[in-house]
Amino acid sequence: AQLLSHFGDLSQINAPQDMQLTINGERTFVHVIPSDSHAGLNWLIVLALPEAEFHDYAVANQRRTLVLCLLGLLLSIANAALASRWILTPIRRLNDASQAIAQGDLPSQINPGWINELAVLITSFNQMMVEIYQSRQQAETYSRSLEHKVQERTQTLEQEIWERQRAETALQAANAELHALFNSMPELIFVLDKQGHHLKIPSVKPELLYKPEVDRVGKTLHEVLPQSYADLFLDHIHQALDTQQTVHIEYNLPIHDNTLWFYASISPIDDRQVIWVSTDITQRKQAEEALRQSEATNQALIKAIPDLLVQVHRDGTVLNFIHGDGIKLYNSVSESMDRNLYDLLPFEIANQRMEFIQRALETGELQVYEYELEIDGDLRHEEARIVVIGEDEVLIMVRDFTDRLNAEAALQQQLHRALLLKQITEKIRSKFDPCEIFETATQQIGKVFAVSQCLIQLQDEGLSHNLLVVNHYIAPTSVPCSHFDFLVDHPYLQDVLAQDQRSPAPTSIRSLC
Repeated sequence: AQLLSHFGDLSQINAPQDMQLTINGERTFVHVIPSDSHAGLNWLIVLALPEAEFHDYAVANQRRTLVLCLLGLLLSIANAALASRWILTPIRRLNDASQAIAQGDLPSQINPGWINELAVLITSFNQMMVEIYQSRQQAETYSRSLEHKVQERTQTLEQEIWERQRAETALQAANAELHALFNSMPELIFVLDKQGHHLKIPSVKPELLYKPEVDRVGKTLHEVLPQSYADLFLDHIHQALDTQQTVHIEYNLPIHDNTLWFYASISPIDDRQVIWVSTDITQRKQAEEALRQSEATNQALIKAIPDLLVQVHRDGTVLNFIHGDGIKLYNSVSESMDRNLYDLLPFEIANQRMEFIQRALETGELQVYEYELEIDGDLRHEEARIVVIGEDEVLIMVRDFTDRLNAEAALQQQLHRALLLKQITEKIRSKFDPCEIFETATQQIGKVFAVSQCLIQLQDEGLSHNLLVVNHYIAPTSVPCSHFDFLVDHPYLQDVLAQDQRSPAPTSIRSLC
């Protein structure tokens, strides 16, 4: 109906038409296309698109386009930044290298990179640096080897005079710097030829020279040094010239009533000259000798110590040990390395030792304790000293003092017996009756020596070993001798045992007196 109202006659539509209509209160875009009339059909194709749907699609398309544009912009910026950095990095390296050359430093070779134009430029720059370095080396070599020839040049032309003055000024400055450098060096420096002539002495230290009063320039080694030293030095000069490599040597010289040690480097200048640089190493040699003697002394002391020295880790692993002759080991020495204390000692003793090890590592203080250890059925008394020698390591010194305890106990027992014997003697001296003297003697001797029985008997050779008991003391808890099984070969002891079996009760001394 709206098409009829808009066009009037639909048959008049011969070409595509676009219009906007309101359909159901909503604006709609309408596109009218007449169909092909060759088939005998006079139709119109009408396409209607509501404005809201078209607008939403357009807005979504616009947003999508905007997001893609922003992403493209960010990618372009990142790509440009990477490309600029990729391009500027070799340029900056080239700039830094040129500034370093301007300041007198010669940098290392620059990586050409992947940009062809910059690679060509950097390659040329690297070649230029190599040429500058070679030129500098050649100039330094020329300055050292042809110094005397510069002074012999004549003044022929005005330009040559000006060039010579400029060269002499630069050369004097270089010589002054070189001379100051040599004077500040503690080494002796000589320039020698193949025959041993002293060509130059850039650095002289009279206190380090053999015969410092001799002018060495122009003289050979044999004219200055003893023949043995001169022959030795000349052999090393020939070795350096033949091999064209630096040769090192250590030697000593008697200087000012002292023997000084030197370390020399002999480097070839060309095929006819060498530069000899000697450094005084006397203090180092003395320190090495002192260290060697100290180590020898320490080793001798360690070997002389009769104790057991064990180096142990925090976890109880045995790292090292030194076994003295004054201690008996619980386990074999060959089986102790790289094993744990719990594998080498009884559990209680190993656990006790680990506690003292942890205490020493925590406090950093010396730990000393004593313990008893049964080795092969023999009870040993040992003392352990634990000292920290590292963050996780300790040194344990084990000392066996069993013999000392036994000796002290024996000495104490001897002193006690001597005191008791003195008391017995005093008691016997206070008696005047022989019977009382014998009775007192047997009782006190039995008590002092802690024996079960004590006899004082009279032996008469004419009685064929028949013994007369003068006095007999039996301890309250004693057992007759007949209750023991042991071999008796002496007839005297056999008679004693026989009497003991016949008369187990004590014999009264009163009945004999």
